[in-house]
Amino acid sequence: MIRPGLAVLAVLVASAAHVVVPAVAVAEPVAAPALSRYTTVTPARVLDTRGGVGAPAGRVGAGGTVTVDLSGRLPVTATAVLLNVTGLAASTSTTITAFQTGTTRPGTAAVNLYTNESRAGSVTVQVGPDRKVDLHNAAGTLDLVADLSGYYATGSGAKYRPTASAELFDVALGAAATRTVDLAARVPAGATAVAVALTAGQTTAPTSVTAWQAGTARPGTSVVTMAARRTVSNLAVVALGADRKLSLFNEAGTIRVIGQLVGYYGADADGAFVPVTPHRALDTTTGQGNDSGVAGPLKAGEYLDVDVTASAPALPILGAVFNLTATQGTGTARISVSQSLGGYTTRTLYAEAARTATTQVFGEFDTWQEIGVVNSGTSGSVHLLGDVTGYFVDTCVGNAGCVFVWGAGVTGQFGDGTSGYRAEPGAIPDFGDVVAVAGGVWENMALRADGTVWVWGYSDAVPGLTAYRPQRGRSRQRPGARVGRHGVVVGPHRLRPDR
Repeated sequence: MIRPGLAVLAVLVASAAHVVVPAVAVAEPVAAPALSRYTTVTPARVLDTRGGVGAPAGRVGAGGTVTVDLSGRLPVTATAVLLNVTGLAASTSTTITAFQTGTTRPGTAAVNLYTNESRAGSVTVQVGPDRKVDLHNAAGTLDLVADLSGYYATGSGAKYRPTASAELFDVALGAAATRTVDLAARVPAGATAVAVALTAGQTTAPTSVTAWQAGTARPGTSVVTMAARRTVSNLAVVALGADRKLSLFNEAGTIRVIGQLVGYYGADADGAFVPVTPHRALDTTTGQGNDSGVAGPLKAGEYLDVDVTASAPALPILGAVFNLTATQGTGTARISVSQSLGGYTTRTLYAEAARTATTQVFGEFDTWQEIGVVNSGTSGSVHLLGDVTGYFVDTCVGNAGCVFVWGAGVTGQFGDGTSGYRAEPGAIPDFGDVVAVAGGVWENMALRADGTVWVWGYSDAVPGLTAYRPQRGRSRQRPGARVGRHGVVVGPHRLRPDR
């Protein structure tokens, strides 16, 4: 998918050998979506209709909507929340939808339940200035519970970084048992939270599982709620302390819980979040979102390239946040999401034959801005639905002034010590506070907010310059005027605001 800005830049690059242009061409500022960062909170139960927490006590009827007011827990800069929503003792098969209060209810799903079932699912929900969220029950009656894990807001907080998939733990827990897991070998120091794809099964009794920051008091919340002799999936974002450990607690019976690393939030991450209005972007019954456009179920052993970029902002995108539903299965489906060119996968969703199941996914895009999905079941087929709630945007580490680089880089133009070719823009790591950039064929320069000029690449025009990473210019001269924060130059670079 070619972004408008990239197409214009490609014209400039193609023309560079034939025309003379200024070193820096200043563009008119373009409105960009607000970029948000994540803040963990002590997990808190913000809704429980059984006891009147967050709403009047009483079961929610068919077509009923419960409004959860989070204004006392979120700052006015909040843009979205991460909730774990649980439906309890559904009287019939139903779907729970989560959406921003005051907006039109979308045709999306956060949790799917069957008669007499209790089940949980995490979901990211956009919020407005009132910081309220609506939960809607499609059919029958049930109780609703919602637990707050954290929120996105403009300004302060941590960015997100997807990682190669890795198994973090595979533990068996007895009734009322706690297990602490050390993640120090998997996530870096400074990580504030970790995203984990959970698979829970082999249960001997109905139970709930809690996950929380090790060394702190166990909260009265849950990340898994399930019946005996079932297998369920869910995504949990768990806060971490300096020791990078998390704890797991099982309420009843025995259970096996497997956790796979999806990504983490931290000081060295570069993925800011942009929430969007929930919408269906994948539907294999119609071919929507299938790269090939062909309708049809995903058979056991088959791989699907998924394009969910229709509502993505015109910025370099790392990946999408969406709720993935498996339905109409003719065999047990084991759905894995490919996070990078099919090079590694995360076991994401387990769905038994003829049953519908949903889980939240943090999916990383490949070079073509697609996500790979594979059905590793041994028989049958399944239809997939995907409801997008937001995107992770590639930014630089820091607060402002990111330099994005793409195209051919053979003499250090990428600024990160690598060379080759990049089809998509990537930020120069650990290099921010830039207000203007200028690029030649082999060398590049940046003006930072403090007035210093930084250079990288190779050039006879800059004495002694052979640098694969930005270095402070040798000249003591300071520019007399600063260029605005939006600029486009000839060469494979573009400056973007990073809030």
